Amino acid sequence: MIKDKYSSNMFKLAFLSISLLLTSTASISITIPKMQQTFANQSATAVEALVTASNITVMIFVLLSPFIVRVFGTRKTVLTGLFLAGVSGVVPMFSDNYFLVYISRLVLGAGLGMFNSLAVSLINDFWSGDTRNKMLGFQSAVQSVGQTVTTFIAGILVNYNWHYSYSIYFLALVSFILFLVYVPDTTTKDDLVTNEVVEKPKQSINSYVLFSSFGLLISFALLMAVFLKSAGFVVEEKFENASFIGTALSVYTLVGFLGSLLYGYIVKITKQYTFSLSYAICSYTENPDRFISRA
Repeated sequence: MIKDKYSSNMFKLAFLSISLLLTSTASISITIPKMQQTFANQSATAVEALVTASNITVMIFVLLSPFIVRVFGTRKTVLTGLFLAGVSGVVPMFSDNYFLVYISRLVLGAGLGMFNSLAVSLINDFWSGDTRNKMLGFQSAVQSVGQTVTTFIAGILVNYNWHYSYSIYFLALVSFILFLVYVPDTTTKDDLVTNEVVEKPKQSINSYVLFSSFGLLISFALLMAVFLKSAGFVVEEKFENASFIGTALSVYTLVGFLGSLLYGYIVKITKQYTFSLSYAICSYTENPDRFISRA
């Protein structure tokens, strides 16, 4: 039976809050045109690298996360990651030094990578059954909300000064406090939720997992390209209201939030076909005329 402390709203809120900034690295892509003016001695590619640099260390520390957890424990790993993300994330607010900003972005990615996978894997430790599916949906929804809110705020603040857009990373410190206060240490077996005593079978990576992982890699690479190039595209095409891109990207992620929020209910119906169905919808919405013309 699920322990009461894992059923409380504040525990769930504190746990889900760590997902707010997991996909925020693309939120400040709208600052690229303004940063190019500040870093005029750097190439356009070098300035764009300030956005993508954090993805490199995110990937590295996602892989290192299991080893870090073994040494420091789950709670300390998450708290350390949040602290690093919060402190390094706001460094660009106070600096015009390209290399200092670049290093801060690398540290930001390291912090996010430390608890990136834990934001999902810990759900299996705390909850099970329908509650687990709902929490998985909520976790993805919070990611979408975080990206929507941070993109929207960054889009507004960039009109005043691109430095201000990086204030969105103060949210990491809010998550740090919530997690510190409401989420206990989960390194002992007694702290983990078990509805029943089950011996977990040995897990292995099969061809389906590899294929799915490759598909997700391509999907997120394309998604990152949309965020990375959209601001530059608006400037190059000389749109009258260039700042609207922040709102447009926020709406994009808001729709993702709605889908994530309903995930727990959708997966009950679509079951193992959920992944395939989502790609079918993406393909249709990307080019609906192609499907209509074939009908």
